[in-house]
Formats: sequence, C-alpha cells, structure tokens
Amino acid sequence: MPSYVIGLDLGSSGVKAAVLKGSFRGYEVEDFLDLGAADFGDTADMPSPAAEHHDQEEEDDEYDDEEDGESVEPAAATAATGDLLPAQPLPPSIKAAQRVLGAVDAPQALIVTAVPAHRASSWLLDLPFSDRKRIDQTIGFEVENYVPWDLEEVVLDYDIVSTGSEGAHVFAAMVPRERIAELLGWLADIEVDPRDIAVDAAELSRLVPISEECEVVLDIGATRTLMCIVLEGRTRWIRSLDLGADSWGEDGDLTDWLRQVRASLLAAEESGAPSIDAVLLTGGGSQREDLLDLLHEDLGVPVELLELPESPVNTDMSPRPGPEHALAYALALKGFGDKARGDIGFRREEFAWKADSRLYTRLAMAGIAAVLLLFVGFIVMHFLTMADLQKRLETANAHLTSTVQTAFPEVSPTQLMTPDGSIGVMQEQVYALQGKAQALEGPPMTALESMREISNALPSARKVDVDEYLVNTEMIRLRGKTDSYGTGEALEADALGSEKFPGAEVSDLNKARDGSTTFILTIPRYADDPEG
Repeated sequence: MPSYVIGLDLGSSGVKAAVLKGSFRGYEVEDFLDLGAADFGDTADMPSPAAEHHDQEEEDDEYDDEEDGESVEPAAATAATGDLLPAQPLPPSIKAAQRVLGAVDAPQALIVTAVPAHRASSWLLDLPFSDRKRIDQTIGFEVENYVPWDLEEVVLDYDIVSTGSEGAHVFAAMVPRERIAELLGWLADIEVDPRDIAVDAAELSRLVPISEECEVVLDIGATRTLMCIVLEGRTRWIRSLDLGADSWGEDGDLTDWLRQVRASLLAAEESGAPSIDAVLLTGGGSQREDLLDLLHEDLGVPVELLELPESPVNTDMSPRPGPEHALAYALALKGFGDKARGDIGFRREEFAWKADSRLYTRLAMAGIAAVLLLFVGFIVMHFLTMADLQKRLETANAHLTSTVQTAFPEVSPTQLMTPDGSIGVMQEQVYALQGKAQALEGPPMTALESMREISNALPSARKVDVDEYLVNTEMIRLRGKTDSYGTGEALEADALGSEKFPGAEVSDLNKARDGSTTFILTIPRYADDPEG
C-alpha cells in the first residue's frame, strides 16, 4: 500500500488535489487543496490540458458514433513511440499544479491524474466470452470496427463491468498517443511522473456506493459537466459536456444545459447503457438551490446530492471533501483501488510507469550504500580494535618494565627499553636465582656418602692408597697411589664407568721406579646438564 496518494484534477478553471495517507485500515484523508483560475497568474489566457475550443470539436463531429455518443480528436502522434512531445510553454493548470504539489509535504507520494473525457473515446461492448486473456487478444479488433483511424495512434484499455453465461460487458476507452505524450511532457517539466492517467469522468464511479440501481453522476464544474453512468459500482458510460455552471449566466437560465444533459442520457440508452434510476449531483455547481427540483422535473427521476465518502481512519479529525473536490478525491481513491478491478489507465506500453524500476534502482543504490557503510564500519572497527590492542600492549609492556625494575633494581634502565630486553633481563635473573637456589640445596651426596660410593665403585682387588681427599662445593678430588700402572688405568675406567660419578676424570697418572703409579681422581659434585 502506498504511503501517500495525490489525486490531481487539472481543470480548465482551477486545479484541485486530494491527499490521502495509507493506513493498515485503508486510508486517511490528509488534505484537500484548491487553486482557482484567479490564482493562475500571468498565463491565465493560455490553453489548459482540459480545455478544448469549440471549433476543434466541430471538426471532430464527423468522428462521432451514434451508438456511443462520444468522440475523440483523431490527431496522429507527432512524437516517436515512447517519446514525450517537445517541451512547450506550460499551460496555467500545469503551473498551478506545480504550486499545489509544492504545498504538499509528501515528496514520495504517488500521483494519479486524468485526461478529460472529451479527449477520450469510450465504448460499451458485448463480447461472447469473458476470459480476460481472450479479451486482451481481441479487444483491439472489436474496437477497430467503430473508429476510423489506426489503433497504433491510440492507447487502448478496458474494464470488464459484468459477466454472464452469454459473455461479458466491457467498457473500453482510448486516447490518442499524442495526448498522453503531451500531458506527460508537461508534467515532466515540473518533475511530476504520475503513477496513472485515467479518464476523468470514468473515475466518478468510485464515489458511488455499490447498488443495483443505475445512477448517473453529474459533476458540475464551472465550464464543463462530467457524466458517468454507474451500475453495481462500475462505469457503464461517460460523457463530458462543454457547459457548466458558468453557462447559466446571471439570470440562471439552465435551458441549454438541461437540453444537453437530456440529449446525452438519450444517447447513452441508444448506445446500450442501462436506463437510469436516479441522478447524483456533485461538483461546485451542484450547490444551486433549485437545481435538484429542476432536474427532477426535466428528467422524471429522483435527484439528490452525492455524499462523498468519509475518511475510514480518524473520521472526526480528517477534513471533509467538498463537492468541488469530487474528481480529485476519486482520482486519489484510484491509487488505493482494488487490484482485482480492471481499472482503465493509460500508463501502458511505451508510456508504462517506470517508477518501479526507479524504486529498484534506489533500493540497489541503498544496498550498495549499506555495503559500503558496513565496509567502512569494518575498517573503522578494525583500526579501533588495533588501536585498543596497541594501547593494551603498551600498558602490558609498561607493566612488565615496571615489574622488572622493581624486582631487579640493579639492572640498567637501558636494558629495559624494549619488551624483548625486559624479558631477556628477567630470564637472566631467573636463571641466576635458580643457580643460587641449587647451590644452597647442596650436592646430591655428602662427603662421607661420596667416599663410601667411591669405595664401593672401586673393585676390592685393586690396591689404592689415598693420601689426599679434598671435598668442596664443586668437586671431590682424590690423590693417591696404586701398586701398578695398570691398576691406575683400571681405576680411571672404573671411575668413568660408574653411574654415580658422571664426569669423573683421572689425571696426573705417573709411574714411579718401584712400579707404583700416582694419580688424581676428580669428580664433579654436580653433573653437567646435557641440554644446557
């Protein structure tokens, strides 16, 4: 559901807009805006999209069809297919529309406007089938039987108004492509791209409650009167009269106006439209006091004022539409219309509304922006994380340096300038402390235990005289004499092979004249660390 819809009535004597706001419960009436002819400014003498001169209408009379009673100007499009007509001086109604839309604070609103009924040709057709696909394939051929020009020059659309066992009743309408291109070109000049373009008179059926009675809505403006025959909520026939409230003059003579209304209703019956049961009046001219009675006397059917629908949301707070806003209100309701209903609209083919693609483009751009934003956010978070880690590392390094300085105050500060230096100093100090602790523990064996182990390690068959036994924290040294040189060599082998005395060494092995041999046996009290 759109957030805002603006119905834009581009009249020849004023521009009116109805602003509706979307809601979960339907829509809410926001505002009704009106800019009359007196406010058109310097361009009031320029033609309006809704204005058509009588001399042009007389030229078009030859194209009127007796069964339909409605005509369309058969001018061929001068623009290439799909192109808008070249920019021309803007009509006053377009300038007024720019001012009206500028007063609405809803830049993303969908806009629905219409071409005048006298610019369109409409037909009520009976088809022997009701399948929409078959109607799509044949509607052009059916309508071509009633018009004297090439269908490539017009935009055609239709609505299935009723179906039965015998087929379908179809209300069809067409507008010259030139007119659609012209209107879109004008609106593009004021940066407006309408969501839909309808036929003004055909949309009046939206204002009528669904009923089994056939009613005709007369929307009486200043210079024109729109007629719409409605049955069961659907448009069955339309016409636009070139006479409005201004034609009544100061004396209030309705003769010409009544004559045209009566003649148009007769033409409607002749073209196949159902006979009317009642007349509903709206528009600014409907407020004339004696109008209901005069029409009732002339037509012989009940005549009453059309009560426009209230806002279904915030009814008490929302503005009430005046009869002069009927068409703008109906156009706005089209924006909230039932999608299952085959409404007539001329944003088709090369004039198809491209706002959906623009929306997808905006969504794609928003997606790209979101990705870029996430990427930038990731980079920012990365740098913030790195900065936080760097700060924590610096704090840890400072704490490490402080701890090392406190524990080892004798260390030079220059050695602690880097974390690696602090760690190296700490490791050196720890190793030194470990050595001191090991020294305090003493050797694994006492001096007496060592003597006993040495005695046990030496075979009893060998004769050894020890004349010196020195024990300190680093070693055990024995100086002695054996009975022979061979005994001295065996003693060295015994000491070196003992598991108790790793690192034992025999030195100063000297043979005397008497055959004895002196020696020195040195045994480390701490075994060397094989990994150190």
